[in-house]
Order: sequence, then structure tokens, then C-alpha cells
Amino acid sequence: MKKIVTLLLAIAMLCGLAAFAEEAATDTERNYAPESGTGWMIVDIHGQTEELAYVESVRSLTGATYVFENDDYRVSIVLDRDLEAGVTMGENSINSIEIQSHLDSTSGYYFSKKSSSDVVNSEVTMEKIDEDGLWQGTFSVTVNSADRWLGDMKPGIIAELELENGEFCFCE
Repeated sequence: MKKIVTLLLAIAMLCGLAAFAEEAATDTERNYAPESGTGWMIVDIHGQTEELAYVESVRSLTGATYVFENDDYRVSIVLDRDLEAGVTMGENSINSIEIQSHLDSTSGYYFSKKSSSDVVNSEVTMEKIDEDGLWQGTFSVTVNSADRWLGDMKPGIIAELELENGEFCFCE
């Protein structure tokens, strides 16, 4: 009986080490010095880790919209202009975020925008804002289901979509 318990503990430890090694390998594989026009975002969306690629940035009067996507999600995000490297900013650190989901569990359109009556429940910590266009940081945000139809995009099927443990690094 003692040998079985010892064997089970050894297997559990090996599994834990393998998971830790896989996580460490993933961290070291991330490119924290992307070339211009490239980058990535990793975020837990509704409890599932998603990796998205940086697609583009679009400048407008309200700021720059940064677009990331993969097969399941398209995330467009406008960061507050007052963000500074090394500083954590809370509510409204994300001025607006728009998410289109193609997954069955979250299918639909989600949108939150800062206004005089609404706030964006978000937190952003900028690690780096480079004069060469490099942006690196972490974030979390809760996005409400949009209450309108936009073309053929239906409102999201859940009340709010939580994005947690988010990290991004891209170069404009």
C-alpha cells in the first residue's frame, strides 16, 4: 500500500513538473520584440485561454483601435491615452472594447464603451510603451452583451463576457 501511495505521489509530481515546464516554455516562446505590424494577445475569455494575432491599428479622432483575432474571436480595443509604463490604471483604462465571438458557448457581439453615463470595468498595466510603436501590457475587462444588432451580428448569448489574465505585445 505504501509503494502505491509513493508511486501515485511521484506521478503527480511529474505531472506538475511537466505542466510547469510547458508553461515556462510557452512564456519563453512569446516574442516580446515583434516586428512592425505584428504582435499577439493571450487572454482567458469566459474561462478559456485564447491566443490572438495582432491584425492592425486604425487611428481616429477618439484614439487608436487595436485589432486582434483568431478563428474564434475578433477583439478591437481602444486604450486610454493617459496610460503610462509601469502604472496600473483601473476603471476606464480601456475606452472601448468590441468582441465578435464565433464559439457556440459565447456566440455573438459584445461591446462596452466609456461615456458620461457608462464606465468600462477594466484594469490595464502597461509594461512598455516605446517611441518605436511597441506596446506591452496586461489587462482584464468585463464586456457586456451589446443591446443592438449590427449588420448580421446578433447580441451575445450571455450577459457579460469576462476577459482575465490578458497580456499583449505588438508593434504598430
